[in-house]
Amino acid sequence: MQLTSEGSEHDELDFEFLGNREGKPYTLQTNVYANGKGDREQRLHLWFDPTANFHDYKFFGTNIRLWVYKNKSNIGAGYPRKGMQIEASLWNGESWATDGGQAKINWTYAPFKAGFQGFDVSGCQTQSSSNDQRCLNSDHKYWWNSQKFWQLDPTQQDNIKMCSKSISTMTIVKIGKVTTSHYCVFPKEESNDGSCSEATLALSLLLLLPILSSATGEEEFSEELLLKPLPDRKVLAHFHFQSEATISDDSFARHHHLFPKSISQLVKKYHIKEMELSFTQGRWNYERWGGFDPMSSRNAKPPGVELWAVFDVPLHQVDASWKNLTHSLSGLFCASINFLESSTSYFVPKWAFPPALDNLRYGTLPREAVCTENLTPWLKLLPCRDKAGLSTLMDRPSIYRSFYHSQRLHLTTSRAAADGLNSGVILEQTLTVVLQPNIQRAGINYLSETNLQPSWSLSSIFGRKINGRCVLAKSSNVYLQVESGLVAQLENLQKNTAVYAANDTDPEDFGGNLGFELSVTPYRVHREVGKSSSILYEYPIKEYKDTEQFDLGLTWKHPVVWSSPHAPLYASRFLMGSGNERGTIAISLKSTELTQGFFAISNLEERCKLQVNVLQIVPWYIKVYYHTLQLLVDERPQVITDFVERMHVSPSEDKVSPGVMELVLRFPCEIKSAVLNIEFDKGFLHIDEYPPDANQGFDIPSAIISFPDYHASLQFSDNSISKSPMLSKLQEKSPVLSYTEVLLVPLTTPDFSMPYNVITITCTVFALYFGSLLNVLRRRVAEEERLLKNKG
Repeated sequence: MQLTSEGSEHDELDFEFLGNREGKPYTLQTNVYANGKGDREQRLHLWFDPTANFHDYKFFGTNIRLWVYKNKSNIGAGYPRKGMQIEASLWNGESWATDGGQAKINWTYAPFKAGFQGFDVSGCQTQSSSNDQRCLNSDHKYWWNSQKFWQLDPTQQDNIKMCSKSISTMTIVKIGKVTTSHYCVFPKEESNDGSCSEATLALSLLLLLPILSSATGEEEFSEELLLKPLPDRKVLAHFHFQSEATISDDSFARHHHLFPKSISQLVKKYHIKEMELSFTQGRWNYERWGGFDPMSSRNAKPPGVELWAVFDVPLHQVDASWKNLTHSLSGLFCASINFLESSTSYFVPKWAFPPALDNLRYGTLPREAVCTENLTPWLKLLPCRDKAGLSTLMDRPSIYRSFYHSQRLHLTTSRAAADGLNSGVILEQTLTVVLQPNIQRAGINYLSETNLQPSWSLSSIFGRKINGRCVLAKSSNVYLQVESGLVAQLENLQKNTAVYAANDTDPEDFGGNLGFELSVTPYRVHREVGKSSSILYEYPIKEYKDTEQFDLGLTWKHPVVWSSPHAPLYASRFLMGSGNERGTIAISLKSTELTQGFFAISNLEERCKLQVNVLQIVPWYIKVYYHTLQLLVDERPQVITDFVERMHVSPSEDKVSPGVMELVLRFPCEIKSAVLNIEFDKGFLHIDEYPPDANQGFDIPSAIISFPDYHASLQFSDNSISKSPMLSKLQEKSPVLSYTEVLLVPLTTPDFSMPYNVITITCTVFALYFGSLLNVLRRRVAEEERLLKNKG
């Protein structure tokens, strides 16, 4: 099929299906003729059989142009500018079309037929071979001829520069996997003879199956960064990347523009409904960094690897899907996730871990070491990787020197239609880092103000600045959050200062007057609903000059002490007992300022209760005696049944399954402390089951403590917040939960040196015996005596 003009020096746009060898993919070729000259062929291999059924082929415009083909006909360069007609034909191209002409046409299959249906064209009909002024009228229905398309806007120019300068591989991906875009931007101005003197032509051809014809426009990517000062002189940096796509059930080999193909294949192959994978180094400090906010509830993860997944398959296939998924993720992220395939490493939570479903599987590897080999494949899932946008801040030494860092991948699928043909997929990638500002790098001296919070900037904590946004991102924003406790302290500081009364400062601007100064003026300021609530400063990267590097900084003026909001109870866990035979696991719950505020509620209500869910997992070699469970409330022993509302216990089975205990506890609101004790015996392992560092000990995964009656969220009245994927997530109510410490249990370890000692002694005995025996057998006594006499 082609668009062609008449005459010897014709213009032509070709769209051709080339022949193929049996079993090989079909090849699509495009070409552009200008004034009778072509030689602009582009080819791509199709991922489907175009002869099997009717498919939709469209000339479709995209927001990202990869090439600019300018009209330079005034200096002799060819440019298609004549009126064209549509033609379709079959013709003999065996001399060149298939494998360079090596494969010839098999005429036994004649006659050859091509079928067309549902043909539609939106174009300007004209009888003239030259430019028709009626078609160039911007007021006409031909919207692509309007003035806005006469030249590239600054964003499109940035896209051109980005593609040509830093991500040339994107061009190959766009050509080789789905798209090569084409559409016409008519002249900005015309010469006297009515010809085009300056025009831009960007071509884009979108090939999709019928069900996917509109899916490309649905792919979106956004990048966001949230910064927050912490009370203990540290800074929280939370990166959030979100990719969205539509996946069709009948197209496994779907080629995506922005969404990572490897993830879409996992979704299709293993029928994943929801999945979360995290790699964490360090432990979230719930006492200092907070435990009653969306950041701690959603992004604070246990040390090592945590994986849970919900499968959309029959129950008898869930375990097989889980095992295959662990192997795929292990290879994808260069980690030991495949160890979770063993039934001793995963289990099925009943109701203590949301979402509690029969198709859910949960597993952890607390000893997994997190390094750059895990971060690099995680970054490769981003459209711009770490070459452009906010991800360029991810300096490896800065991240791995941090007090806490956790990279998380959350995948959610949803059915978009009643027939279930299309699935929407949302991939969230987050990196949460707690860093200590580099005072020397920031150039700040604190000898006079020892209590002053350290001032910081992006360049001082990451060693880098933001050079611009990722051009493929729909939104690229940086946020600075001032949490409610800090807001209250700074407001009190202003009220107690004469400057506050004199200036009559707006509460949202207090940071730039007394408490701290910002190096960059925020584009917008959001305040959370409520009194003494948090404040959010918004910085859209596109609103700042591309010629200058974005380096947000915060400079403190006065010492400020505040605390982050805590969960109703602070949870910790420890071991008791000594020796290599038995011990006790203790889970301690202590009241916080939130619990102390329950006294007012308990005075109004007759029986105020605080619900606490506990999920404890132990390896099979830790023999827990669940009947020894003891509960102490306010340091006094209590009857278990008075506080335990529900209890589910799954005893461990040797080398088959771990031990699981789920509890639903209800404490009085005025509780000050509670301790759960449970005894266990230490099992014996086979010598082959010990790891290389057996003397270090064995890890018991973190226990999960949740408070289902309490949900953490940020609530803003500004409707523009809903356009931000990260802030939309933070506004969703999430159950307050926390992870306890990982316990290190020493087990009875055999003397691994004994086998080597036995081997050494045995070899020595054999050497002495056989050496002496061979010496006796091989000695020639008579000859030795003759030699001795000769010497004498």
